[in-house]
Amino acid sequence: MNVNRDGALEAVARKSLPAWLLSVLIHLLLGISLALFIRPAPRAIPDEADRAVGIVLTRRETAQRTSYFDDSMDETQSTDKHSQQLATAPASMEGALPADAAAAALQIPDIALPGLPDGPLVGSSDNNLVQVPSLTVNRRGSILPGQGDEEILAEEAARQRSAGPTGPTARLSLFGGALAEGRSFVFVIDRSQSMGGEGLGALAAAGSELDGALSRLQPEHRFQIIAYNQKPLYFSDKGLVDASLENRQAMKKFFAGVAAYGGTEHEVALLAALRLEPDVIFLLTDGGDPLLTDGQIELLTRRTAGRTSIHCIQFGFGPLQDPNHFMRRLAARTRGAYSYVDMSQHTRDAAHRL
Repeated sequence: MNVNRDGALEAVARKSLPAWLLSVLIHLLLGISLALFIRPAPRAIPDEADRAVGIVLTRRETAQRTSYFDDSMDETQSTDKHSQQLATAPASMEGALPADAAAAALQIPDIALPGLPDGPLVGSSDNNLVQVPSLTVNRRGSILPGQGDEEILAEEAARQRSAGPTGPTARLSLFGGALAEGRSFVFVIDRSQSMGGEGLGALAAAGSELDGALSRLQPEHRFQIIAYNQKPLYFSDKGLVDASLENRQAMKKFFAGVAAYGGTEHEVALLAALRLEPDVIFLLTDGGDPLLTDGQIELLTRRTAGRTSIHCIQFGFGPLQDPNHFMRRLAARTRGAYSYVDMSQHTRDAAHRL
């Protein structure tokens, strides 16, 4: 039994690796492990001073000569610098390329750039910046991106309509009062109960007077009628309308349907008229309560913006009772005229004319 065991051990020993080879393998494994876990620290990059950079432009003067220049030197300096560069060029570069090919290689390639539109320069008085196109055409408003011709034309038409009528002015006078001159007129007529047939009868007289005044307007003039008590009633819901024959005839039908009743709100009616921005407003009322306060007169004066004059015509029976009535003060503050109509005298005069 001992002999067999010793023989087996001797056979295993003959098959084992040599000791020197085993040592080499062990050291190789250790070296690989150390290389994986131990890494050298990165080398620091030394600081470098800032260097100025720029763009160098070239200009091909002849087939054998190319000039280099920037904005800090003139043409003479650029030629001298070019000569220095050629003098200091390495000898190995001579003859490397033909003269024409070398000059072409140094030139900036031709690039097709979009053309600059005509128009004023932005942010520069010496015309050194990029130009931009003008955004206005024939005094129209700014043309927005994506806005087509139809939108532009519609905007222009609306602007012209809002600008008011043009051409010669008209001069109107109601009940023998002062003349008012303009191209657009708004007639603000009180239709409260005191102005009706059971009161002064001034509403019917105002309608007859207005018919004669409108006949003196031309079709290019514009007008609107606001009959009011607590609320304003408009002759037309389209704002100012042309003084055409058709509209003047429609005015008669409008007055035929206006009834006199209720109270009076002078300020509401005048503010409605001022929103139309006419040249002239005629206010026809007996000036009954509630009277306009000084604060309300000041507000109305500001709303005229120096553009609209308010002519006030007051109705009453007998002589004028209040020479400092709010209608007189309102007319004076807004460059208008004030007049008083004695309905008792007006009725006698009308009967005498018949």
